[in-house]
Amino acid sequence: MRAATTLPALLATLLMTALAAAQVPPASPGESAYLRGVDLVAAGELDQAAEHFRRALDESPDGSYAPSVLLMWGDTERQRGNHERAIELYGELLERFPTHRSARAADARKQRLVERAAMDDATATYWSILEGYDVDDASAAVEQMEQLLETHPDHPITVEVACWLGSQYRQRGEYEAAVEAYEAALTRSSEAPCNLRALEYITVSAMDRGQLPRARQALDRMKEMGGAGLAAHEHHRVGYRREARLEWSGRVLGIGALLALAAVFGSLRLRTPRPADIRVAAVWGGTVAFVGVGGAILASGSLRPFLLTLGLGLGSLVVLHGLRKRPLPRWARWAYPPAMVWLAVFLLFGSLRTMDWI
Repeated sequence: MRAATTLPALLATLLMTALAAAQVPPASPGESAYLRGVDLVAAGELDQAAEHFRRALDESPDGSYAPSVLLMWGDTERQRGNHERAIELYGELLERFPTHRSARAADARKQRLVERAAMDDATATYWSILEGYDVDDASAAVEQMEQLLETHPDHPITVEVACWLGSQYRQRGEYEAAVEAYEAALTRSSEAPCNLRALEYITVSAMDRGQLPRARQALDRMKEMGGAGLAAHEHHRVGYRREARLEWSGRVLGIGALLALAAVFGSLRLRTPRPADIRVAAVWGGTVAFVGVGGAILASGSLRPFLLTLGLGLGSLVVLHGLRKRPLPRWARWAYPPAMVWLAVFLLFGSLRTMDWI
């Protein structure tokens, strides 16, 4: 009974499979060669891909795949450096299939190649580097642009080269290299396309690094540009004024801290200490200095020199205090406390500035 019910179902399944297979149209002439050529392009086998495209067009010169074959073949020849052959293929597509959806792309690429053929070597090299630019691995393009800038220092295209290099160095976090490239663009042409962007980058980066004279020069150049440059100048001037006020405050506190240190050291009246006093003072001062130096080793960036200076400075003060055995002189009884307060304010200000909290 079970076999009787299973056999009709099996026959029905086979019949449906045969009908579905019969409905799948066979590959059109040239389709297999075209699809194989596309796979070869993806694999980087351009020579073999071009041969498959030629075969696909021979098999079906007027087939449904012919426009796509011509476009892909033209692209393949362009990547191989055969620009004249690519122009011919794009032109054939435009002539034979002017209404096909690939015609617009072919026309744009043909015009680009025609313009490239009329360019000089430096300009053509520049656009060739941009076409081969890989976002994930930009080092090769950067190196080629640097060579172009070195071999053609006086060519007009070097303005755009310098702008491009500035943006690349900026993305890589290479501040000095970015500023140098942007300055090169600014020097070569007052109408460089990246002038405003370059000046804004120089201004902001210089303020972040405490290089206010460089930031001020960039702000002045923005103002001279007028228009969008003037608007950018007004925007960044607020931040510049804040940084200038903080720098002035730091200088005042720094000078005061030097005077306060002089007052503290001047108030220390020493006599010949006992060995036990020297050991105690050395242990306490060394402990404080060790903590500061250890923190500097573990820290990074601009915080490291601050912690190093703080540790050594406080350690020295602890040692001197441990060795002071006589009362403060009369003049220091009023000068010593405010000097210590000023030192504390200076250290607090320096800490907040170093950690970018103010």
